[in-house]
Amino acid sequence: MLMTRIKSSRRVSSSDIGKATQKNRDYSRFEQIDGLHPLQLEVPESCVLYKARQRPGGRVAYFNFDLAKEMGLIASDHPAQLPEELSQKIIDTFGLRIINEFDIMNSKKFPEAKIKPNYYMATRYLQLQHPSKTGKTSGDGRSIWNGTYKSKSKRWDISSCGTGATRLSPATAIKKRFFESGDPSVSYGCGLADLEDGLAAAIMSEIFHQSGVPTERTLALIEYSNGLSINIRASENLLRPSHFFVYLKQKNLEKLLAIVDYHIGRMLENGTWPKIRTRKKRYDHFLSETIKSFARASAIFESDYIFCWLDWDGDNILMDGGIIDYGSVRQFGLFHKEYRYDDVDRWSTTISEQKAKARYIVQTFVQLVDFIQTEKYKNIKSFDKSDRLKQYDDEFENTLDQQMIRKIGFRPQDQKVLLGKHAKLVRKFRKTFQYFERIQSKKGVYKVTDGVTSDAVFCMPDFLREYPRLLYNGKAVDNKKIVEIIASSYARESDLKLTFHRKTKLKKLKSTYDALLEIVSTTRSSSRKKVLLEVMLASSVINPLHRITGDAVMAVTKRAIRDRKKMDYSKFYELVSKFVRHQNTAEESPLKGRKKHPCLVEWTELVSQHKEGI
Repeated sequence: MLMTRIKSSRRVSSSDIGKATQKNRDYSRFEQIDGLHPLQLEVPESCVLYKARQRPGGRVAYFNFDLAKEMGLIASDHPAQLPEELSQKIIDTFGLRIINEFDIMNSKKFPEAKIKPNYYMATRYLQLQHPSKTGKTSGDGRSIWNGTYKSKSKRWDISSCGTGATRLSPATAIKKRFFESGDPSVSYGCGLADLEDGLAAAIMSEIFHQSGVPTERTLALIEYSNGLSINIRASENLLRPSHFFVYLKQKNLEKLLAIVDYHIGRMLENGTWPKIRTRKKRYDHFLSETIKSFARASAIFESDYIFCWLDWDGDNILMDGGIIDYGSVRQFGLFHKEYRYDDVDRWSTTISEQKAKARYIVQTFVQLVDFIQTEKYKNIKSFDKSDRLKQYDDEFENTLDQQMIRKIGFRPQDQKVLLGKHAKLVRKFRKTFQYFERIQSKKGVYKVTDGVTSDAVFCMPDFLREYPRLLYNGKAVDNKKIVEIIASSYARESDLKLTFHRKTKLKKLKSTYDALLEIVSTTRSSSRKKVLLEVMLASSVINPLHRITGDAVMAVTKRAIRDRKKMDYSKFYELVSKFVRHQNTAEESPLKGRKKHPCLVEWTELVSQHKEGI
């Protein structure tokens, strides 16, 4: 969950907090996070080092207690309350502004007492929006890595966005000059971040994390005046494919080996990968795990309608396929397959194109490992027909099948049976399901605030939720009834015509679904009615009526930032916790039952209003 639940609804006084946290006041573990990171020693060319100073005027707007406990930063029994000592420790550790090239060139002076003793790094990686396509001038443009935190079992990376303009930003590369942090003449190049984006990312990333989607997570947000913030993010490993591709594109074998060996060492240190004796086997395992991660991630994105701008540079995703940098990340309510994000001078990929982009990233890793093992650089086209790409394709399709069976609502043991002996039937159902899922309105492509999109005609999660309910209740389900169930709010009358082809597809959709039910019932020696009841209950949770989308989380965030002024920190914390937890559980709806807090009701209504959007 995003934050530990606070049961009491009364206002929490400072004396209450003092008593509650008396035994949890040891925050010395934060002192490990001091700018130092193994990459600075093992791959010094991978980063630009900056001194940092304390940035005045900040206050903690959000702290992820659940993540902090998982990391071991705070005691496991620490209450979800923010005493002054913890708040100050967060600000002292993360409330930083780098002393950048502009500051040095203009001989800016800062109090020595406010300057941190160690250097912080901005990492180099490939980025398609930079003039150079070899990564010599690109990387963290407004972020620094705060260092690592080593718990008893794992090492965590922590980075902060909004800490000032680095030399690796697109603005510096394009304009050929250094910028002062906060320069209003540039946007991304100014080096700052805002609270609204930070809170939206915190909410969305925790919802994804709870549902099993790999992602970085927000540890804290520090708020400053004018809606600005520093957004602190954590993961067991924050490396992206682009951190590796920078040296591949430069054909620099020595540096490429260094960062690959560093990454393998980190995965072994954290126990994510098993110990592997020989170097060759380590590189083979590195490639196999990378292929698996990207095949599974891209399949989950497609299955769950997650738009994550994948491209050849491998910039917008972590090495485990985890989501990073939520600026252009969205979850759609329907399969809006023509949505493209407008990034001023380029258009993003679409949700349908993500598979091919992830596949190209995998092909680049095949090229990379071959370069390491043979010490000869070959053109990427040499790997167009690599067996490793077949491995990617198989893993992608198998993951889509797994996702489909899970979303229907079958139990894990039933899923295993269906994906074994009856895999062909599962795929037949999925392909028919996808046919309806991907039909777009005749309205065509049109402009939206941040790009272009088209409208999906059918809401197929509604089929998975409502069809078993009708069957359980013994209702007749003809083609007209199915179309009534799955028609989206975007569908025009002309979009819903029952052509002969569609009738044939509807017949196949129902027959394959019914066949899957029959197999499970027979295998379990259970009644069809009992299996239907289980599926009906599970699918109602997995395919909720009110599903949070990108538009919804933006609307909720705007409202939440406004609403927090009406309450103390603990109450706001409690409400955000309940809201996030509700997105992935069968918990009672915030809109039903006993009287609910009006803010929570309002946020949930916003989700409902945007449930089929982008």
